[in-house]
Amino acid sequence: MKNFIQRYSAVLLAATILTSAALPQSSISAKSLEQIQAQATIDKETSNPSTESLPISVARRVKREIARRFKIPVSQLQIAAAQSRTWNGCFGLPAPNAFCTMIAISGWQVIVTGQQRIWVYHTNQNGSQVRLNQAASLTNQPTQVQLGFIPEEQAVPNPGESVVFQSITQGGISARTTITRLTNDGIITQQIIAPNIRSIPVVIKRLTRDQVNTFLEQVRQQRFDHLNRLRYFSHRGADFEATKLTDGSTVVEYANPLREELPSGLQQVIEIWQKLLRS
Repeated sequence: MKNFIQRYSAVLLAATILTSAALPQSSISAKSLEQIQAQATIDKETSNPSTESLPISVARRVKREIARRFKIPVSQLQIAAAQSRTWNGCFGLPAPNAFCTMIAISGWQVIVTGQQRIWVYHTNQNGSQVRLNQAASLTNQPTQVQLGFIPEEQAVPNPGESVVFQSITQGGISARTTITRLTNDGIITQQIIAPNIRSIPVVIKRLTRDQVNTFLEQVRQQRFDHLNRLRYFSHRGADFEATKLTDGSTVVEYANPLREELPSGLQQVIEIWQKLLRS
């Protein structure tokens, strides 16, 4: 019985080899090569786990738009991350104090990198409509900043109903967390939390209602809402402080050492906030 099985296996192996040799090699290689190349393109454009299931058509449309507008070869552009979004009529990019139709547009927020630059685009579901998020992008000069999305569980700001602006700075060697809050009645409080330390919120300043409104309008003018759920960071060092800003509906995070490399509007918001605290 053992000899029979060995002879039968040998016959099967020989038949397999003869069958493969009899097939026209050109017909196999031409079709296989085409399929392999197509699959390689798909794999390259969707290999980043942060891209969710971004359609290839959307990735290509965004890349072509960048290539046309910024004169950069498509081959030098890469989808760094993408997440599905539901936009309003302004695709999440309203002008300050503008009215946006409250319709639900399914689409994507796409982060593209190339030549040490970063672009953020908002699109509809199939990519037939694309919008550059200029306030969030870094396109003027090479940068070492990396851009990603704030994790979903941290992306919903919840500073409290009366809080109109908040900053949370944490990390660094001291592992200290500083929470600074501005309420709608003009009270600014600060709380410090560190290992073995948990202070209570302390009032550090009081503003008039006009001062609060002026500050919030200055923040809006910098298109702060265009930065929602974005995270500006770097791998150049793990022991750095990071700050998260929120006005209750928008949340953005950045690594403190990168401040001079952040988008100009975000730099202005940081400066306006710190000036308010100092004055």
